[in-house]
Amino acid sequence: MKQGRRSVTEYSNEFHLVASEAELDDSTGGALLLGGMNTELQNALGLSSKEYEDLEVLAQWAIRKETKLTSVRHIQGSTPTKNMQRETHHDGKLVRGTQVHGNAGKRQGPYQDQNTTTR
Repeated sequence: MKQGRRSVTEYSNEFHLVASEAELDDSTGGALLLGGMNTELQNALGLSSKEYEDLEVLAQWAIRKETKLTSVRHIQGSTPTKNMQRETHHDGKLVRGTQVHGNAGKRQGPYQDQNTTTR
């Protein structure tokens, strides 16, 4: 069984029904659940230092992770506003979301540079 275009919640719910009918133990069920998840979630779990032996805990982690990944994709896909421009380089320094005015190199905006703690 594969997740496909379904959300993790939909996939997990259907998987739980099948797993309970097949009387799968948590270890086997977890491996099969993970194996059917989208590659992005499989990779995210691979980067995580945690191991999930309980099927329900793995499903809840995947739902939370999918929600975070969806939020990140939404934020990254949004159009930058006048004050929040893409990363640019100015005088050899990385400037995020700023506008540089005049020759003085004075920075204005919500992010001044990577070393600034005020945002």
